[in-house]
Amino acid sequence: MQRLVWLALCLTLAVPAAAWPQATGLARMTDLWNLPVTAPGTQVFGESSHDRTGLNEDGFAGLFSRLYYEDGKHVLYDAEGPGCVYRMWFTLLNPAARLQIFVDEAAMPAVDADLDDFFAGTAAPFTPPLVWDDVASSGGFVSYVPICYRKRLVIATTGYPFFYNFTAHSYRADVAVAAFTGSEDDAAARSIYDPANAGRDPKDTDGVSYDTADLEIQPGDENEIFVDAGSGQVASLELTPAALTADALADVRLVIRFDAAAAPAVDLPLGRFFGTAVDAPSGSLLIGRLDDTLYCFFPMPYFSAASIRLANDGAIAYAFHSVVGHTATPPDDHAGRFAAVASDSVPTVYGRDHVFVETSGQGRIVGVLQVSAGLSGLGFLEGDERFYPDGLRTPTIQGTGTEDYYNGGWYFNQGTFLLPTHGHPLLRNDGVWTTAAMYRLHLGDSLDFYDGVRFSIEHDALDTATDEEYRTVAFVYRDDEPALVPIDEFDVGDAGDEARFQYSGVGDEAVGPDFYFYEGDSDLVGIFDGGYRTAGEASLSFAVNPFNDGVRLVRRLDQSRGREVVRVWVNGRDAGLWRTSERNTFKRWRDAVFDLPPALTHGERRLEIVLENAAPDRPFTQYRYWFQAWKNPLLGRLAELELTSPAAVLAVGDTLQLTTDGIYPSGNAEEVTGWVEYELSDPALAAIDYGELRALAPGELCVTAKTGALASNEICVLIEETADDDNDDNDDNDDNDDNDDNDDDNDDDAGGGPSDDGDNDDAGGCGC
Repeated sequence: MQRLVWLALCLTLAVPAAAWPQATGLARMTDLWNLPVTAPGTQVFGESSHDRTGLNEDGFAGLFSRLYYEDGKHVLYDAEGPGCVYRMWFTLLNPAARLQIFVDEAAMPAVDADLDDFFAGTAAPFTPPLVWDDVASSGGFVSYVPICYRKRLVIATTGYPFFYNFTAHSYRADVAVAAFTGSEDDAAARSIYDPANAGRDPKDTDGVSYDTADLEIQPGDENEIFVDAGSGQVASLELTPAALTADALADVRLVIRFDAAAAPAVDLPLGRFFGTAVDAPSGSLLIGRLDDTLYCFFPMPYFSAASIRLANDGAIAYAFHSVVGHTATPPDDHAGRFAAVASDSVPTVYGRDHVFVETSGQGRIVGVLQVSAGLSGLGFLEGDERFYPDGLRTPTIQGTGTEDYYNGGWYFNQGTFLLPTHGHPLLRNDGVWTTAAMYRLHLGDSLDFYDGVRFSIEHDALDTATDEEYRTVAFVYRDDEPALVPIDEFDVGDAGDEARFQYSGVGDEAVGPDFYFYEGDSDLVGIFDGGYRTAGEASLSFAVNPFNDGVRLVRRLDQSRGREVVRVWVNGRDAGLWRTSERNTFKRWRDAVFDLPPALTHGERRLEIVLENAAPDRPFTQYRYWFQAWKNPLLGRLAELELTSPAAVLAVGDTLQLTTDGIYPSGNAEEVTGWVEYELSDPALAAIDYGELRALAPGELCVTAKTGALASNEICVLIEETADDDNDDNDDNDDNDDNDDNDDDNDDDAGGGPSDDGDNDDAGGCGC
């Protein structure tokens, strides 16, 4: 019995969790129906010329315009793969500098061109509408041609680049990424991102149905233009007012509700949601205004209900023609729900960023609309954006200026403009206030998060002005449930923690406690910590949920020297290089992230991590670790739990691995064995850990799996006493021929026959 049960356990845990489909490169930019689905294991980060001191020298003199200098090159980006750079922005191009891009450690660059020529838009694939110069993008040079890599990517210039800002994704090792060659088929992307197609739904509209309505909304009324009591997706929303007036855009609110959510996903005046004013059209790919028609093409999934209404807060009636595109195709079980998050800093607060969005759970930010105003000209455009995902203290994106974030430059020195991914539709000065409107979509370069996010922007160079007004709307897909679950935290250098994590080091030099700062919004808050500078290797061990879908390692390091390279081993298997190229001698703390794929961690109850220094000229630093498990299932969305057992009977001392499947409303199932709780009818009979039942005493035991208010079916097993070992005398008697004959006679007399195994079929009849 014990052997059979353990075989079932091994079969259950030996198969890694399936890799989640993850679109990358051009596919990520063009598969807009999948915009709501956040696949696990993406690290969103950027490299830029931002002032490492926290001030405003973001590229004027080039003091911070590189990660490092080597072999005559200013290296701007150096990251381990797999990954993709989705956006490259520059301004103040150095005419003597060549841009060189080295893919997967090739000796020769895949791209080698003068910066001026690169952005001239004449050499494929770096041509419009994926590349724009400083005239089209009002002061900024920007490329949205994705540069993907499997092993490593280095982007460098042969002269000072001054201002630059890149947005990139790093993926887990199990994500398939095709390395950039320059000959990719980008026809679909060019069609979708063509400015001539503004105002048309860029998604595949096969299977989309359209509901139209003409309505007049009286003051105080709220009129419904779409309702569905099932599951599906809103594909598009178009509203044409009888008269496009400032009052109509301000008085009429768009109210959208999905499923059983207590609060609406959208509740905003039309002008604010669509990012438009009468004198400021907006022409982005997914939201804006074409002539007098307001349009939104963000896909909006729902699982049980959807409603779209227009509410009139004004004193007069307003008439509209509406068209709602929708499909009955059920959304992906893991799709995030759409929301428009409004945020106001009126006025701005001294010493604090304006927050675009701060929320818990998992999801992605896919766009931002911003209207800012100040009494001192355009100084508010000096503020830098900062992106903090998953509880990290380090902003993984740190910008160089507000207009730079919106892909412009020099306070939008070419005036207003509208492009599919970004734009500056309004600049107004009424003699007192200077007002600017801006927008940017994050499609290929979506800002993914898995355990909360804070996305913010300085409201001037140093967050000092309090005479400014910021109003923003962030477009987000999210779910309340995080995809990262805390495992443990290790304080390096603490004797108790080192014993608990079985830490050992070779070539450790104790450092600290040091008093340093992180970059970002809280860069004046110092933290004491001590740890090691390690020239050799460090090993540590910790327990983990065997049903994990991967594991994340987060390490606090001292980035004053930069270019730390560590080879990571997991239970004796090579997990790859952990490279941190960033350097900051002023704000020295950094939280660095390394994601382990489920192929290395799923089915393991304990991980032994070995970090081996791979940079011979410098040690790596370690002060503190945080460990997190990836969790794919969304427990809060499940409709049912189904509990099964591979056996109905076991003996005291045996173990039995139960399996729990979660059933989504769509009918799709996903294993949740290690993520639910278990209730035992008699806890004295057995212990249970991650669904593994260990029999302690004989008796009948019934088990139920639970998560929140959801409970599974009940299964029962019979736990028997352990059988006594046979003694030698009995074995000898069994070998006696006479006894064998007698046994045969007894069997025949009993009437059991050769197929009767002597078991009582009713003995295990406990409702299993």
